[in-house]
Amino acid sequence: MEPAEKASAALVLIASLIGLVGADDNAIGTGSILSTTGNTAWLSSSGQFAFGFYKEGSGFTVGIKFFPMPNSNYSTVIWTADRDHQPISANANLTFGSEGLVLHLDEGDRIITDSYDGSSQLAFASMKNSGNFIVYDSEYNLAWQTFDNPTDTLMVGQTFPMGHNLISSVSENNQSSGRFRFTMQTDGNVILYPVNTRNTVTNAYWGLGTSGYNSLVLDHDGSLRLTDLNFKGQSFFPSLNSSPDMSVDFLRIEADGYLRIYSTNKSGLMMVSGQIPTNNNKCFIKGVCGLNSYCNSTGNGDVQCLCLPGYIYIDRSRVLVGCERNFTRWSCEAVNGSTGNSAFYKISTLHNITWSDDSYNISTVKSDHECSDACFRDCNCYAALFLPSTKLCKKQRYPYQYGRALFVKDEPTVAFFKVGLAEQENQLSVKPVSRKNLRVLGTVPLVLPLLLTATFAVVLDFLIFFLCRYRMGMYRRLCESMETGLAKAMAPRSFSYKQLKDATDGYKEEIGEGIYGKVYRGLLPPCDAGTPIAVKKLKNVRGKVEEKFRNELKSIGRVHHRNLVRLLGFCHEGSDWILVYEYMSRGSLADLIFQSHEARPSWKQRVSIAMDVARGLYYLHEGCDVAIIHGDIKPENVLIGDDGIAKIGDLGLAKHLQPGNQITYTRSRGTPGYKAPEWAKPCDWVSPKVDVVSFGVLLLELLCLKKFCLVQELDGEYNLASWAYKCLKEQTKWQVPGGDVDAEELKEMIKVALWCLHGSPEKRPSMYDVVMMLGRKKIVEFPPVPLLDWNGRADAGQPPMAVAESNNFPAARG
Repeated sequence: MEPAEKASAALVLIASLIGLVGADDNAIGTGSILSTTGNTAWLSSSGQFAFGFYKEGSGFTVGIKFFPMPNSNYSTVIWTADRDHQPISANANLTFGSEGLVLHLDEGDRIITDSYDGSSQLAFASMKNSGNFIVYDSEYNLAWQTFDNPTDTLMVGQTFPMGHNLISSVSENNQSSGRFRFTMQTDGNVILYPVNTRNTVTNAYWGLGTSGYNSLVLDHDGSLRLTDLNFKGQSFFPSLNSSPDMSVDFLRIEADGYLRIYSTNKSGLMMVSGQIPTNNNKCFIKGVCGLNSYCNSTGNGDVQCLCLPGYIYIDRSRVLVGCERNFTRWSCEAVNGSTGNSAFYKISTLHNITWSDDSYNISTVKSDHECSDACFRDCNCYAALFLPSTKLCKKQRYPYQYGRALFVKDEPTVAFFKVGLAEQENQLSVKPVSRKNLRVLGTVPLVLPLLLTATFAVVLDFLIFFLCRYRMGMYRRLCESMETGLAKAMAPRSFSYKQLKDATDGYKEEIGEGIYGKVYRGLLPPCDAGTPIAVKKLKNVRGKVEEKFRNELKSIGRVHHRNLVRLLGFCHEGSDWILVYEYMSRGSLADLIFQSHEARPSWKQRVSIAMDVARGLYYLHEGCDVAIIHGDIKPENVLIGDDGIAKIGDLGLAKHLQPGNQITYTRSRGTPGYKAPEWAKPCDWVSPKVDVVSFGVLLLELLCLKKFCLVQELDGEYNLASWAYKCLKEQTKWQVPGGDVDAEELKEMIKVALWCLHGSPEKRPSMYDVVMMLGRKKIVEFPPVPLLDWNGRADAGQPPMAVAESNNFPAARG
């Protein structure tokens, strides 16, 4: 092409870009670069929005800043990329190319536009004057935009579709995900919740009460406009504090849980012009204080988070996290009625507080004393709430959520807490007594025994404390014992394609197949001759499969444990992507318990396998430098070796949490039927407790040697959870395979499994608790009614329909 022709073509392209993005927007072509040390941002033509690097703490973050007045010093962050990653260190670059927006860091590249499917070639991008950063393909179609991935802010004119969330930031200076969320539910209602909670009335602290709508828009007049599929709708006007010369800019869910609307006047001063909810008492916000604590307003706009009687702060430096018991909770069998209660517990009273009503029993009583006595005699009761006006007594199980001191308009209450007697009694404290007083009172014979008794009690308490700490530490070390075999190379080794082809004799012996590829048996190349290996040859490696391959390498490099399958090596040559694992001769747990009827594991082996899987998960959650969510626990991903030891495999879907964090914001992953209800929402918060649900399903299948969803109804039930609960409640004889089954041990393990399947993540045990309960180191209380909804719908608790055995659960009935 001649120079004149090239110039003409360039002019045509530039003209077309300007026509597409608008004359008031700047087009950003492929090959454009930002850096933390040079050009740090791409600006909108108005100068009010900047996409790029901004300072956060000691590092940088990629996001969009809004300047109420162009070129002013004041700005606010309205969108953040990968907000829960660690801040970026200096000397980082951000490029826009055919793969999208790619962040180049010392530890490797990270794609910011990860939701882009790669189906078309990207051409250019633009920072719009609306606050939206848009990426276009070569056909001028919108390929990706920040408006589709909001963080905590909704700009004027931005559509907020149903099923999406705005998640508050930790603080104004920390854009990591915080504690509250604003959501447009699939039923058309607009609600405020604490994060990591289900969409239920119990968890909501504000809502519009609407239905039938599928999107929300913040209009220029400050109203929230709801529309349906036919673009019909209604507008909701928050109480606005604005004047005609002010322009509405955005809506944000704040770190304190409030939804606020911000406007700017002609002088460029930005201020709050509306707030939801309008109540300024922060104790109104559910989740402002953690479990087992209650919120008390100080009167100056701040709040105190105080522990309930019998509870202490989990972390005194972070009182918002909540509280935990400081006494031992004994089983009903150990306590044995009211007489036993007197030896273990006493009742502590607190006036004018309340918590979210999760009562398992409500009755009418004559007095507060009768309510207190009813809870004291009921070994399942942790606390009772008495309402004097109605004479109602509400019994409560553990834990307590959304506790708060009563507001002025609330009716008075009396709360009774069953607390440990020994732990709650003050230790004997002897004040200094003068010799004169001792002689006058003649109390030496009385004081000395008291002193000796007090000293003995203190010494005994210390001995018990250190003994428990020693046993707990010993047990923790046992759980965290590392894999020491195959120590020639702890890190995965790089193999050539030829080496692995020779090792598998041309991929001759196939031992398994999954959606990502086939697995072959082989022998490690000559230098380690004789060591059997399992070689997984991936297929169609692009997009999610490539991400899975890289994630497996990333995950396995951090973990080494006797109950995790070792990744010995990998191969990446051209289009060939291969993973090499240690060989597990007895195959998967699914093969063992569902198919091999002749060689099904004995009861002792089942108990051992359950403990192996629990220890492996406990290590992932708490034994690594950062918590790891496996994301796909199921019998197919548990492998058994010659020695009978069970090991967790397939870490390709694992999710690494940030140091110190126990929740993360991520896309759904895992296998239907084993997934926790939190995964049902495409943009929701999850924690390692999602693995606990999967383990609960697996444990029931392992104990009963049946699929969780039964082919035929069993005693009128549709799944193992409801059947097991029915058997527990009615104390019927267990009908499970195996003549050597220990009925009492089975009962305790079933109780553990049902606790794992609790619909609320906060009320599920951690894997550490599971290990302790399975090892009989911790008493397992009677579990609640299983209320899990296996399809993430609002009608939780409906049983699945009976279908043929498969890994997928059918839609819930009703």
